[in-house]
This record gives sequence, C-alpha cells and structure tokens, in this order.
Amino acid sequence: MSNTIFSGFGYWNALIWLFFFGVSAAFAFYFISHGRNDYRKGTPQDEIYYSGNAVPQDGADVSVPASAVYWGFKRACAPLYAWLDKLHSGNGADYMGYFLLTFAIISLLMLIF
Repeated sequence: MSNTIFSGFGYWNALIWLFFFGVSAAFAFYFISHGRNDYRKGTPQDEIYYSGNAVPQDGADVSVPASAVYWGFKRACAPLYAWLDKLHSGNGADYMGYFLLTFAIISLLMLIF
C-alpha cells in the first residue's frame, strides 16, 4: 500500500507532512527552551507600561477610549465619514439596495473587461 495520496490537485504524502510538523515542533520547542527565564511575578516586571507615568490605582483611569486611539485616522478621513453618515439610514432595504448596486456595477465591469 502506498503512502502517497492523489487528490486531484497533486500528490500528498502523509509521512512527509508528519515529518514537517515534527521538525516545526522541534524548532518551536528549541526556541521556547532558549527564552528568558528571569521573569518574576509580583515585581516591577509585572507592571503595565503606562507611557512612563505611574499607573493609577483606579482601573477606569487606565483604559484608553477608541476615539483617542484612532483620532488621527478619524480626523484624516472626516470627509469620508461625513458622507457615509449621510448614507447611513438604519433601514435594511437601503443596505440591500447598495449591495445590489455594487454587485451590478462589478458585474458590468467584469463583462466589459
């Protein structure tokens, strides 16, 4: 009995795949074993980095809202968001119409080119 399987897309040998995964696992275990082992829980190593500032004790002060994280992106794309906001109606029929219009345009471009 052959270990090679013909799938219609090529030949697959299960033993070669097992060997590949074994070698990959060996590399992974090698890198894991050579990692740093000087980490100590409950020391300053365990503290979060808060831009060099002292970490507040209240957890609500630690969170960063998404509006602060992506403020530059939102500001740069403000005209696009304003235009999209006008299109947003909350009506599912409108969104299905946008989908069908987009599908029709893509289909037409596929027929032309």
